[in-house]
Amino acid sequence: MKPQTFTWKKLTADELTRVYLDEMRRDFPPSELKPLSMILNSEAAGMAHTWGVFEGETMVSYLLMVRPMGCEVSQLDYFSVLPAYRSTGIGAKLLDFARKKLPEHAHPVLSVLNTNTRAIALYTRMGWQLDGSTSLEFDPKQYPTVTRKCALVQMRYAGPVQE
Repeated sequence: MKPQTFTWKKLTADELTRVYLDEMRRDFPPSELKPLSMILNSEAAGMAHTWGVFEGETMVSYLLMVRPMGCEVSQLDYFSVLPAYRSTGIGAKLLDFARKKLPEHAHPVLSVLNTNTRAIALYTRMGWQLDGSTSLEFDPKQYPTVTRKCALVQMRYAGPVQE
């Protein structure tokens, strides 16, 4: 599987709703998942874009990019490879391909739960570094669906500037 053989498609509101209900709710803990209405409103306002990555007619991955008004940085808000395609190296290839396609900023950022050591290890191998900032903290005492304390931390791409 090569990223250039995949088709990238911006998802419609209906497609995004299906991805949210069928995929995102499985892939992300409830405490990390934004409400669907918030995501759809951000999409409608042009502050977010959700992409599906397809091999033929089959979606293999999805990612949601957020770029708030007046901000020069696009943030990878959600990224997941569907279960049948995990542990094949496709996630790393797609993430690097997506990073190279971000013309508006040479060093994009992404967020990840600090307890998601597998994702942090992948991102670190690919040239991303924790930047020391934390945007949200989750405590089981406040969020019943959280099983242990964790925080949403940011990583910034620190590899070579894209050309």
